[in-house]
Amino acid sequence: MKYLLSLSKQNLKLSLFEALELLDVKKYELNENFLVVDINDKNKARKDTFEKSKSTKDTPKKEILNIFKRLAYTNYVDEVLFESSLKDLVGKIKLFNWQEHYSTNFCVRTINIEHENEKKYAGIIWNKLKAPKVNLTTPKTLFVFVKADAKIYATKLLWKNPKTFLKRKAHLRPALHPSSLDPRLAKACVNIAVGMKDIATAVKNKDKIKGAEVKDNRSKTTAKITMKTSAEITVLDPFCGSGGILIEAGLMGFNIVGCDIDKEMLIRAKTNLRHYKIKKFSLELHDALKLNRQVDAIVTDIPYGLNTKPVDIDKLLKQFLKKAYLYTKQMIIAFPSTIKYRKLLGKWKLKKEFEYYIHKSLTKRIILVGR
Repeated sequence: MKYLLSLSKQNLKLSLFEALELLDVKKYELNENFLVVDINDKNKARKDTFEKSKSTKDTPKKEILNIFKRLAYTNYVDEVLFESSLKDLVGKIKLFNWQEHYSTNFCVRTINIEHENEKKYAGIIWNKLKAPKVNLTTPKTLFVFVKADAKIYATKLLWKNPKTFLKRKAHLRPALHPSSLDPRLAKACVNIAVGMKDIATAVKNKDKIKGAEVKDNRSKTTAKITMKTSAEITVLDPFCGSGGILIEAGLMGFNIVGCDIDKEMLIRAKTNLRHYKIKKFSLELHDALKLNRQVDAIVTDIPYGLNTKPVDIDKLLKQFLKKAYLYTKQMIIAFPSTIKYRKLLGKWKLKKEFEYYIHKSLTKRIILVGR
């Protein structure tokens, strides 16, 4: 099944990487901000990665929808019904079985195609439906014709991002702190750090974990692969502050742990987490350099301020990277873009980096590192 994702242009590089990491796809088409991915039957095994189905009636489409709903920098997702050239489009519309994809009422919209064509396409579809009804404001079925380069995608809206993260901006929380990471960015960072493929955990034979046995011919050992649910995945923010990153990870159902050396900050984090009805969390008062627990992923924003010297951040970042290497396999860190970080990575391998504009005095660099 092919899906068309409308990526946010706010930071297209970040939008694309978040989608590809979360969906774990290698092959894709990208035209402007439209990403087309093919999620076939082999991908269905991923559905247990984030949410194990509570009902055998759940369809694969519903399972993949649960994954789409986690995306921060995707505006909407459409199911691709068919592809066409502009020349052949009307003929294909006439031949297509629209009834199979229709429910209750419908509306037709076009993107990058002349607006007057909407009425023409809608008229053809109307004649192909049994007892059709039109709803131009809140349609149950929204058919969209998207022109991307020389190709037309006939699609059906599957999910539109409600952007509820806008209600969780720092100034709207009960215990605010102005330096807290933007909630949309925080959510994307969690998605990238946890990813999809990285949740599969290989364990040695002696470990009593149920899973499928996989033989490694190179090492002549046998491992078992087990897929974790979101509640079994631990995300750590060792510089948690007022809890911005923890809020986003907690709302996605992950087991969250936050550390800070400032007791007042932990009180604010606790207030904010409870405000958003997040019940399962752990907040610890200690230095991030005293990290002593294994976690699935670390997502953090290195603290900085007007009185913080670059040399101080360099030293802190270098020490933290060295310590964190012992306790997680993958990590996302945000810090001011002025920091020359590559010499500080140590054993970490740089997987991806982004720049994110905050305001005229600050641009953040966000790096994904792994073992």
